[in-house]
Amino acid sequence: MCLCLQSTSPLVFYLHDAVYLYTRALNKTIADGADYRNGTLLVRNSIGQQFTGIMRKIIPLRLRVYEKFENRS
Repeated sequence: MCLCLQSTSPLVFYLHDAVYLYTRALNKTIADGADYRNGTLLVRNSIGQQFTGIMRKIIPLRLRVYEKFENRS
């Protein structure tokens, strides 16, 4: 293993996966012709997207969990 990876925080890998998910949701939002500044829509566009991240297979929020959180406000 590279010496530089031995001293790297594991949080870096989670950050990579989070940014990757964000860019996928952003691309979908733009492709749909919607406003990319709409955070609620970005979260909705990330629901159910699965991909293999650096750490493991990623399965983001499920719609039911998001709606429960959204109704709190």
